[in-house]
Amino acid sequence: MMFPRPGKRTGKKDVPTETPVTGIGSILIGIPFGGADFWLRLHADGSGERLLGLPDTQETAPSFAGARVFRLAMYDKALLFPKNLKGKALRNAMIRDKEVSDMPASVMAHQLRWFTRKSSVVFHGRPVHPLGASLWAYARKQGWNPQDGILLRTSIPMQESTLWIYVAMGKTGLGLPQTAIIPKESDRPSYNHTLSAGILPKEHPVHDIPADQLYDWLARGKHLRYPQPTEWFGLPMSRVGQSVLVSGILFGLVGSGIWWFGQSHLTQEEHTKETLRLAQMRLAHMRQVFLRHHLFVIAEQFAIPLHRDIAAARVLWKPGTRVVLADGLGLNTGISTGEPILRKPGAAGVTQHSPAQIAIQIPEIKNRGPGQPDWVSAALMDAVIRQPPFDGFTLHSIQTNTEGNGYVVIFSQYP
Repeated sequence: MMFPRPGKRTGKKDVPTETPVTGIGSILIGIPFGGADFWLRLHADGSGERLLGLPDTQETAPSFAGARVFRLAMYDKALLFPKNLKGKALRNAMIRDKEVSDMPASVMAHQLRWFTRKSSVVFHGRPVHPLGASLWAYARKQGWNPQDGILLRTSIPMQESTLWIYVAMGKTGLGLPQTAIIPKESDRPSYNHTLSAGILPKEHPVHDIPADQLYDWLARGKHLRYPQPTEWFGLPMSRVGQSVLVSGILFGLVGSGIWWFGQSHLTQEEHTKETLRLAQMRLAHMRQVFLRHHLFVIAEQFAIPLHRDIAAARVLWKPGTRVVLADGLGLNTGISTGEPILRKPGAAGVTQHSPAQIAIQIPEIKNRGPGQPDWVSAALMDAVIRQPPFDGFTLHSIQTNTEGNGYVVIFSQYP
């Protein structure tokens, strides 16, 4: 079976780098979940297995030998840039993306620029493929015309739960991915269309990709991957060095310079940053595991009506927002907020051992239209603040995020 090449050659500096067809192997997928990267191994039957205990550093993991790595994290981007945007101007445009904000690595395919942080093109010794580009190629093969605006979704069974992945794509690029892990018997989660601002038209088709077919496509097809530290415009550095050395001593010096440049692309600062990021991911996972095993014991010890609090949080939550619940201690939303721009008359301040509070975080949404500023969905804000009281929870205050990432709406059981 032959599969079409997902991208065209668009110039000497933008030759898509592809992995050869070597048969079915291990498939690793990275997606955003809970503010961190979530990694899983996809099996041939379409089931998923979460990867736990990843090393703190990007050392080669023996268990990943021969694996293909696909990722669609918050810092994996695909955008349509003007054709005349090149060189330093193009690099600066990619760096301005708040999730990347680092020296980028990029490649062209499907008339889009696929880019990520240069320090993230390798995952434990394996080259990273942009999952969005592979999904785009799959959609084209199916005749779904992703450039016209479509929504892809897939569900991956993982023991007692199901992982859902939603990806919007159109001619201007990819929307932010939406992921959810729900019990197997639960209904399919709704898609938050604010994540696809400027990507999807009002009327657009939705296509499902069976997980076993996704595995088959990722395992057997040719796939775009990010430029690697050991390559120069898609060619192995060793081959480049050999070709140049044959031309004579002068070209040999040039080849040595190219080799040094390719091998030293990661500075000590970038390495330290990546190590810290992985350590934070492990710490966040350890905290989640601890709370998952001890949360209800703690709640019972302090007579906290956790089930009622969670039920209220579910009602007040709206798709596209994030909920932080506090009962018995001061509320910590995990972000820096300014003074309330709206406070319920007579509402008390937050004190230790305070009554229950629920913070609804409304994120800043990026408009993908050319030259359009960032914005917060007015419809989403209105849906949150105009909710009727539920089980004693009423609107307490609205605060701005001083980091420029939207608003925080606080509901509390204060009288």
